[in-house]
Amino acid sequence: MLIKLDLAGYIGDEENLRAIYSNFGEGLDVMTPGGFNLGITTQEDITSPYKRAEDYDKFQGTSAAVPLVTGAVALLLQKYPNLTVQEIQNILHNSSDKIGNVPYENGRNKYYGYGKINVDSMLKYKK
Repeated sequence: MLIKLDLAGYIGDEENLRAIYSNFGEGLDVMTPGGFNLGITTQEDITSPYKRAEDYDKFQGTSAAVPLVTGAVALLLQKYPNLTVQEIQNILHNSSDKIGNVPYENGRNKYYGYGKINVDSMLKYKK
């Protein structure tokens, strides 16, 4: 099963605003945390390529955004293994939180796509 995700943008701060260097445009699907001080980190004190919260160069940007969406879709497929690609895309789009300071038209805009993924909402979504 191949799920096409055009672009995953990333949120740059605690106010859910798009990082200034994040992707935007008509191809943007969804947003995830992963910019500025919202990079992906670990709690583990291990020697590895994983970053800790206090590290200067956190794992962020598209490299962090895409795995978050992939993990969310994996959880969705674990709960509902018979979903079609179109159903997954619809759930991903319709369960995302509308964030930012730009109005949404028909559920999306070019700066935030369909919004920030919300895994809890995804897993509770009714077809």
